[in-house]
Amino acid sequence: MRINAKLVILILLIPMFGIAISSPETQDIMIVSTDNTDSSVNIAISTICGQINDDSVITEISDYDSIRNIPSSVDALILIGHGTIEGLVTAGKVISWESLYDILDILGVDISIVLACFSPTDTEKNIYGFEGLIDAEAGAILSCFLIQEKILRHTSIDIDIDDVMKAQNAMLHPLGSVLYFVHGYFGNTESWNDLYSYLDDHDILSDYDSVAYFDYTEYWLQLFPEWDIYDVHENCIVTSFAWRLVEDIVNAGYEAGTQIDIVSHSLGGLIAREMLRYYRSTLRICDIDVGRVITLGTPHYGTYLGDGSVPSELILFLTSLWGPNWDSNLLDTLVPESDFLLTLNDNPAQYSYDIEWTTISGTDLGLGILLLYYHSGFNDDVVAQWSAHLSFASQYCVLAINHAGLQIDPNNGNPDRPFDIIANSLGPEIDSDGDGLNNIEEHLIYNTDAYDSDSDDDGLSDYSEVVLYNTNPNAWSTDGDILSDSQEIAWGYNPNNTYDPINAQELTYSAWQVNGVTGYVRANHYSAMDYVKVYVRYKYSTGIWTSYFYVGTDYTPTYYGDYYVSWELLLGFVQMQVNVKAYDAVDHYLGSDQQYVTLPGGGGKPGDPLPE
Repeated sequence: MRINAKLVILILLIPMFGIAISSPETQDIMIVSTDNTDSSVNIAISTICGQINDDSVITEISDYDSIRNIPSSVDALILIGHGTIEGLVTAGKVISWESLYDILDILGVDISIVLACFSPTDTEKNIYGFEGLIDAEAGAILSCFLIQEKILRHTSIDIDIDDVMKAQNAMLHPLGSVLYFVHGYFGNTESWNDLYSYLDDHDILSDYDSVAYFDYTEYWLQLFPEWDIYDVHENCIVTSFAWRLVEDIVNAGYEAGTQIDIVSHSLGGLIAREMLRYYRSTLRICDIDVGRVITLGTPHYGTYLGDGSVPSELILFLTSLWGPNWDSNLLDTLVPESDFLLTLNDNPAQYSYDIEWTTISGTDLGLGILLLYYHSGFNDDVVAQWSAHLSFASQYCVLAINHAGLQIDPNNGNPDRPFDIIANSLGPEIDSDGDGLNNIEEHLIYNTDAYDSDSDDDGLSDYSEVVLYNTNPNAWSTDGDILSDSQEIAWGYNPNNTYDPINAQELTYSAWQVNGVTGYVRANHYSAMDYVKVYVRYKYSTGIWTSYFYVGTDYTPTYYGDYYVSWELLLGFVQMQVNVKAYDAVDHYLGSDQQYVTLPGGGGKPGDPLPE
């Protein structure tokens, strides 16, 4: 996207001089604030008051609570606050744009301006909004332009709201942005196909003017046609590749003000860091900046694949089972504590400042576990986790994925996890299931399904469980009772307490028979219970059970807090199963418990003792 330079300069200069407003008639402008304690709201208010500097204009400031009492004699109203796609945020709730604009329409003010992100424009109601994201100061300046044009009607400046939005974006963001992919050892530009498709599908690439691929082998293979990739690894060092990367960027012809974001795999991350260590000042001179660097499985502190010891030879042998011959002079420079790595990691703040860094490591549950000892820690089978992370970066570890999988992301049981991290680092946070938790939170923090808003199917969204109710998003019933988390919350119970509403496993205290003709059951009373229903079934000597018979209900616990139900036994059976079901006052079923009672002699015998 290219911005009109004259327009940008105009917007930048306006705050210095203000808008000279003059009119033969006194104009009354009301500024309504939704939150007078918010800094951005106050910036907008002070900017408007500073721009409207003519004595013929009266500016009044009020709060949102008084908006319905604003007199229709007011010439213009500027409502300032925070907005979302759904509506205006005020007093801890969101008022839909439709409801808000109906209120503004009823007020009958000549022109209303809603200075909030995502506020729509409704010209039929003379309400002007900003449609998308808006900076507080830029929005205030635009509001003053609209007042001058629509109310005072004597300006020679005709400026379109879309142009001002573009101008403010130019002030807040670089004039251009490019995403660079830098592959690793034995990789190539096609290694990024899966990630490119994922970022494209999730609309991340639309934020970039272009995408570039850096192949660190291409220059030397063209320079020495007789070489192959093994010769490049034998004859070149990381610093040589870094020089080629900065040449590639500088010679691409990017406009001044362009920002470069880099996504790198393995060796590519070291190339990016070495390029910044040597040539960041060169980029500055060209007015090109680096905004983000993301490294996937990069051996920032080395890999034992470069060690000539016997254990590492074993590693080389094992890795050769699924890949090419790794050994090379280049790899020898990547041994932990090599001269190259010691230099690269000596005071990285000199070249890493003002860059958003993200490091991603993997844990291979196959070969990586076998090589656990030789890598001195968990690893992706090539690079250990401790080596893949930088102290000044956001750090992520992905389980069950190997070194190559970090880049190509095969279907290994954890689909898209590395890609989610990359996408969220480059652009707006991705929330595939729309539950309010982004994919990274679901994958790496809560272990929930990023593509299912209710991972445990208990009726509560994953967001509601972890943010609002502190329940387990992976358990249908967090406290393990018979009720789901959503049922307990809907019925006013505590989903984190097994005894609220009841402990179903301890509901029945005892069951017994008396004199062979009467059955009794004693049930515990819990706070949520208001009555119990009792059912019984009998077993023949042949082992066959009858159906359940309803035998009674008890609504009133005894003075020591238990329910009792008795019934006349059916004779001729060898066993009975007593089932107690608990309910609350509004007939919610809370759970059940059961006990078995042996009936000797086909129906019991006289003199059975009462329970204690």
